[in-house]
Amino acid sequence: MEVRTLRTTLATAETELKLANLHRLLGVASHEAQRNNYGSAGEAAGRFFSECAELATAEQFSEEPRTRVALQAYASQRDQVMALIGAGDPSVREQLLGMYLTMDGVLARRGATT
Repeated sequence: MEVRTLRTTLATAETELKLANLHRLLGVASHEAQRNNYGSAGEAAGRFFSECAELATAEQFSEEPRTRVALQAYASQRDQVMALIGAGDPSVREQLLGMYLTMDGVLARRGATT
């Protein structure tokens, strides 16, 4: 029984770590775009979108449809945001910042419900 509890705790911690890392990547992309460093912004954003898509299909979110939907929504923005970054469009700064702040709210709600 104790081993099962520890495994559940570990799985939860690993999920939270993955989500926190996604949030960090999005923050890095936003920060680099603010600095007009679109190359670094593109690298961080590319990793963010890829990992969102991967996590959205992960088994651990079968019980968390709101988190899965949020991850899928982020992943669906990949082409548009990456095109803006690639073009060096300054409007991407606000878009990335908005995404970062929205994800902050998503993560805060998760913490309130667990």
